[in-house]
Amino acid sequence: MTSAVDARAFSEGLRKVSKVLERSCIPCLNAVFVEVKDGRCTLTGTNLGAWVTLELPAAGDEFSCLLGRPKDVERACRHFDGPLELELSEVGQGEKAQLRMKMRCGSRAAEFEALPAEERPVRPELEVMYELTMPTKPLLERVERVRYATMKPGQSRRESSSCVQFNGNQVYALDGYRLACDSNPSVAFPAPFLISTDAAGLLKLLDGEQTTLRIGARYVCFQDGIISVMVRRAESRAYDLGSAIPREFRDELLVSPEEFLQELDFLQKSAPETKKPYVRFGGGDLLMSVGGSEFRTAIRTEGESTVTFGFDLRYMKDALRQFRSEERVKLKIVSPSAPVILEAEGRGDFALICTIRLKDELLAA
Repeated sequence: MTSAVDARAFSEGLRKVSKVLERSCIPCLNAVFVEVKDGRCTLTGTNLGAWVTLELPAAGDEFSCLLGRPKDVERACRHFDGPLELELSEVGQGEKAQLRMKMRCGSRAAEFEALPAEERPVRPELEVMYELTMPTKPLLERVERVRYATMKPGQSRRESSSCVQFNGNQVYALDGYRLACDSNPSVAFPAPFLISTDAAGLLKLLDGEQTTLRIGARYVCFQDGIISVMVRRAESRAYDLGSAIPREFRDELLVSPEEFLQELDFLQKSAPETKKPYVRFGGGDLLMSVGGSEFRTAIRTEGESTVTFGFDLRYMKDALRQFRSEERVKLKIVSPSAPVILEAEGRGDFALICTIRLKDELLAA
């Protein structure tokens, strides 16, 4: 059985689909399913929590198999250019029978072991409840803007702590210590849902101008016409942001995110390594105390400052990076024990970090 595809498109397709694969002792989870049918070559990879599928034009015989070691196959295909001939054949007999995939492009050729198509994990059916089409680039930007505010899967008992949440016109993430949220009034998701941060990272594979989102009871699917990313929905409900965001603020300060980051880098690199890199902030003055040593610096601020509070240096750096392209970011402060909000003029996103209770001697220093 022989078919032909474009070599570069096939190589790029393998590269993208392989992004979903994880190391597994189950051979079929380390492989990409290849199916040539009805003039299309479909590549599918899965980790059983997410499914990435990509379609390419093809010509020739119909066949299907699992390609083991897809990254090795992709590496070889990088050196092919033009029509790529795919030939699936069986060698040996009985128990020693094996499937082999031979690839030819001009005078170059490569051959790899293949597995029977019957061993592939079957992609679940998506019973569509809601559907929405939106521009791809803004969607990806919104997801990447907030995804840092999650924990890695398994780091927390709360499933929602390692998820990106979609609710109304908001995309957000919160892990219990910080929150990042992006609002866009022109796009409203028809039903709230959560997906893991790893699954959200797969959305970067989408590169079409428009993406169609289909929401089912157990899965959601993002499709740009060539590639689709179907991921399992988390069972947790979307968090009500209204209960987390302060309504009134005592202080509102404007600072340079670039300058703030530079001074936090100074504190982080000067102080001994610690699991609790806590910093005191008061009127632009920054103080970090570690192991009996103290480190001080300051940033310029615009606005009156009456509240002294503490924060985790790592979380503040992450929040400031969200606004790194801006000249000014606004810090909105309620009290030493209430969360601090960061936002920039003309943008629909904001960050929130929880303050840290500082020891009396550090507050008085």
